[in-house]
Amino acid sequence: QIHGLCKKCFGKSTTQMMPLSMVETGGRFKVIDIGLGRSDGFRSHLMDMGIAPGCEGEIIANHGGRIVILCNGSRMALGRGMSQKVQVTVID
Repeated sequence: QIHGLCKKCFGKSTTQMMPLSMVETGGRFKVIDIGLGRSDGFRSHLMDMGIAPGCEGEIIANHGGRIVILCNGSRMALGRGMSQKVQVTVID
């Protein structure tokens, strides 16, 4: 049986959401949601930086602390805590 062709899973995606902090250096991502359960201030702060649902980007550096990303043509650094609140899927 091939995944995605049976009635139970037809059309479902196999990609998993994960925090941005878990994407490795060089990985590409697509933002799915920002700040699950967080205040509007947190969401608007990231959106002002250009990080919004649907945005695609790349991890420039992720070595366990601050994470550096390239998103919408701009490089920016996010603290570990902030990057853990951004839900993404990894893209090719």
